[in-house]
Amino acid sequence: HVSDLMEKVIKTKDLMRRKDVFNEVKKELLLHAETEQLTFYEALKNKNETRDEIGHAEEEHEEVKVLLDKLDRVKIHDEQWLETF
Repeated sequence: HVSDLMEKVIKTKDLMRRKDVFNEVKKELLLHAETEQLTFYEALKNKNETRDEIGHAEEEHEEVKVLLDKLDRVKIHDEQWLETF
């Protein structure tokens, strides 16, 4: 679902529509990260064999949050916005 939304963001020329779809992408990604963090990662982080993988996955979620925040701060009509996306 998120991949389809991301394709729409890239393909749409209407900047208001792009922003709306981006907000959907952001909502879905943050919901996914939070849900995964609270359930899946929480259950596995106390296991020695998965601790490193969970740490890596948490770092990736943090990286996604940073990029989403960066996209929120750049004007959507700026060429850098689409490049960052």
